[in-house]
Amino acid sequence: MEIESRVEVERRREEEMAEFLPLKVVERRMIVAALTLCRSCRRDAARLLGVSEATLYRRLKEYGQ
Repeated sequence: MEIESRVEVERRREEEMAEFLPLKVVERRMIVAALTLCRSCRRDAARLLGVSEATLYRRLKEYGQ
């Protein structure tokens, strides 16, 4: 069994972390997908996402939409 060097372990860890997107990016994508699916009906999109309409409006304002 070969022992991995510290450099190899760190490189592999960085590669694994690169697969993750920041939560804000994922959240924005989900909002856009929900709005698309709900034909831009914010009430339905909020319900689909499991958040209140107020929360959805705040997030949209935050993202400039």
